Amino acid sequence: MLFFIKMTQKYRIAIGLVLFFLCCPSFAQKNTSYLKSYVTDADDIYFSPLTWDRTDILKSIGVISLTAGLYFQDQKIFNFVKKTQSPWRTKLSNFSDNFGDAIWVVPSVASLYVFGSLFDDSKLKTLSLNTLKSLFFSGITTHMVRYSVHRKRPKPNVSYADWEGPDFTYHSHLSFPSGHSTVAWTLATNVAQVYRQSPWVPYATYTLASLTSFSRIDHGHHWPSDVLAGAWVGHFISKKIHGFSIRPSASAQFRGMTISMKF
Repeated sequence: MLFFIKMTQKYRIAIGLVLFFLCCPSFAQKNTSYLKSYVTDADDIYFSPLTWDRTDILKSIGVISLTAGLYFQDQKIFNFVKKTQSPWRTKLSNFSDNFGDAIWVVPSVASLYVFGSLFDDSKLKTLSLNTLKSLFFSGITTHMVRYSVHRKRPKPNVSYADWEGPDFTYHSHLSFPSGHSTVAWTLATNVAQVYRQSPWVPYATYTLASLTSFSRIDHGHHWPSDVLAGAWVGHFISKKIHGFSIRPSASAQFRGMTISMKF
């Protein structure tokens, strides 16, 4: 147990995923289409802007404008949050911060597939598979941006405008976007999509994701624009993944279109 605790985060996540596949020996045989979809969905996610319509473009402009506007208020908002800290808010931030920690989220989400298989719950299996895929792509996206811009984290004598630019060697200047915020909004969006028939689930999950994002500012780890950017990455990619979950398939014997669910 002590050996596991001392492991770095990436190795613990890897072990969680290995256990997931070992617990489901029939997974690979029954879900080859899901495994292959990582390749096809990557193309759809990263090249989708080329096929955006007017509505998609306006939404993106709105998100970018909001993030840019918040960026110029980063220092003031961060200082205000730190100035108004209180014991009860610190406890709330400590609690909600866990929902953005990949070291716990990834194994927990993977285990949902096991429970879904044991209890024949298709929603749990859908939630597990789509969330894992969303975490995979949102994680890649977040780290690509982080290493491309290398924004410095909030610290004494560090300005919100301190960016170092592209550098693919690891160090602590990986503030933009927030990884915890990305994970939290990825998880929240997937839960909200799978259980969208319930009127309270989206409100509960997005509220928790918002608290997780705020906790990163409250703890002094990120600027406000960091958490907004992370939230957008997690939400956008998760929405795209759920859109891919229902795909049209043509049949040579039937001139039309059928909808097939593949998990």
